[in-house]
This record gives sequence, structure tokens and C-alpha cells, in this order.
Amino acid sequence: MMRNRLAAVLHQRTTSKGAIVKKTYGIGIVGCGNISDKHATAVNRIEGVSLVAVSSRSEDKALRMAQRFGCEYHTDYEAMFARDDIDVIIICTPNKTHASIGIEAARSGKHVIVEKPIDSRLEATDALIRACRSANVKLTCIFQHRFDPGVLRLKEAVENGELGRVSFGGCYVKYFRSQGYFESSPGRGSWESDGGGAVIINAIHYIDVLQHLLGPAEEVFSYAGTLAHDDLEVEDVATAVVRFKCGALGTVEASSAAFPGLYSRIELNGDAGSVVMENNRIKDWRVRDHGMKLHPLYGDLLNKADYTDNGGLFEPAERPDVFARQIEDFIHAIDDDREPYVSGESARHSLAIVLAIYESAASGKPVRI
Repeated sequence: MMRNRLAAVLHQRTTSKGAIVKKTYGIGIVGCGNISDKHATAVNRIEGVSLVAVSSRSEDKALRMAQRFGCEYHTDYEAMFARDDIDVIIICTPNKTHASIGIEAARSGKHVIVEKPIDSRLEATDALIRACRSANVKLTCIFQHRFDPGVLRLKEAVENGELGRVSFGGCYVKYFRSQGYFESSPGRGSWESDGGGAVIINAIHYIDVLQHLLGPAEEVFSYAGTLAHDDLEVEDVATAVVRFKCGALGTVEASSAAFPGLYSRIELNGDAGSVVMENNRIKDWRVRDHGMKLHPLYGDLLNKADYTDNGGLFEPAERPDVFARQIEDFIHAIDDDREPYVSGESARHSLAIVLAIYESAASGKPVRI
């Protein structure tokens, strides 16, 4: 149901031009850090949506962003919540503040978009979900990779049984972040502000894709450490084993210490097919078909080259702006009074896996979710 609805939405209402909305929606952005520019740029690409104002405790940051995007600014986000010309609040503040600011926005009657993760604590996340339900406003968390063409196609394949019995899923996020990256912003790389390191800052996007494809996790066992950065209190390397409720097993590898930065990679294995995605595009699509030449004894592929680097057969040549697609889907969810494709509850599942990784690494024991 969800896949068919989204496919129709994306077919009929591609990003920006040609999109049809029932009214013009005013957007306010809380927080003027680096990621806020990406939100503002995406908003400006969508028909029927306008960036009305931004806010930051730093007047200099707020003013500079307002000048870049031709909107108003505030140094007090509550002033935006009181405005009648703002319908949707986008929250781009430190992770631990997402829920508290979102709850205030919801109580002011504003629909809520939060940057990933939905928060750094499950109890705060639950309070935000309840507040949005109670206020009858929509809630989503930015996990734009669910809108990647390759992920949409892979989700369809899993749901249709094209991969057969899926037994394994893995995500591998091998990035590099210099010491200067962590020193460039107050609180970056701290438990207090971010709620963790490589797992919650970087890998959560691909943990989210994995649980989106396979469903919620049931149990996690992990190791994590700070192995390559000086004076960093959060992890820069982590590895975990995951058991999903569907029965599949999986692994998560996250690093911000893999010089010079390698790739993000998703793998799914079933008894009728295996798919590999790298850097948000399908790399190998090895799903059983009539063109496969199989070893008579082992059953493995003899014509492997035909199924290597063949992702172009399954993805458009030009990559869509998936960030704008998610915001657009949210606007249409308001219009159509339906759940957004990324609901608050589904974003919670990804956070639950992340927090279980941290808990297991600290305790040395498996953690049930």
C-alpha cells in the first residue's frame, strides 16, 4: 500500500515544477547551521511552498541566511511559532533539542520536520510523537535516502519477493572526518549535543535504509571505540550485529576514521537474488533471471560480469533531488491528510537501533529492542 501510494505521488508530482498543492505553505527554519542551507534550497525548489523566516540565537547567522534566501529572520524561534503565515517548522538544531522544539511547534499548531535523528533519546521522541498526534499536525524526520530511486526499487523487490527469502542485510559507512571537523562547531562530537559519533551522525541514514527494507530490529550486539581522533569523547569506529524481527541477520559498520573516506554501502542477500548499493546508487543487481549462467554443482554465477556495475539498468541517468522529494511528500501528506512516507514512528525505529548499539558497546552484552 505504502509503496504503491508513494510511486503514484512521485510519478504525478515530481519535485518542484508541475507539483500541485491545495494552498501555499509558509516554512520557518529553526537553526542556521550548515544543514539548514540544504533545507532552504530544497524548499525553494518546490511549487506552492515559500521560505518565510529563519531563526538562530546568533543574529549574525540568522541575518546572513535570511539575506542568502530572501526571507525574514528572528533570534527567538517562538516568534516564528506565533506567525500566522508559517505552517511548517523545520528543525535544524542540535540533536538533543529536536523533540523539545518540535513539541513547542506542534502545540503552536505547526507541522514539524526534524533533521535526523528525530532526537537523541527515545523518551523525548515518544513525547514528540504524542504531541503531534494530540495537536493533529504532521511529523516527519529527514531520511531522504528512502526516496533514492535505487532504494525505492529495492524496497519494491523485497516486498514482491524478487530476492526470495532475505537472510542478510548490511550497511557500511566508511567516512573520514578530520580533527578540525569536530572542532568547527561547539558541541560537535559530544554526547551532550549530538548523542554520539559516527553511528548517530553518519551511519544512521543507512541504518534507516536497512530497517526500512527489512523492518524493525529485535536485538543488537556491538563494539565501539574512539581509535583515531584525539580528545574526542564519542566513537569514531563501531561495528554491530543485528537480528531483525523478520528473521534476517545483519551487520552495521560505521567509521569517521577511514582515510580518505570510502563509501556508504548497503547489501541485501536472498536465496533468489542479491543487491549492492554504493553511494546511494545500485551497483550490482544480481536477481535470478533467465540470462543467468549457473554452476551446475554450486549454483553460483558463471557470467558475473553481466551483473556487475549494472545499476544503470534500474536507476534514472539523472539523480532527482531526494531532499526536496521528501519535503514535497510531507507537504502532500498535509494536503491529503495522510501519514508522510517517513513517519515519526518509523524514524523512531532507526534511533532505537542506534541507541541499542551504544548500550551494547557500553555494557558488553546483547541488547533487545
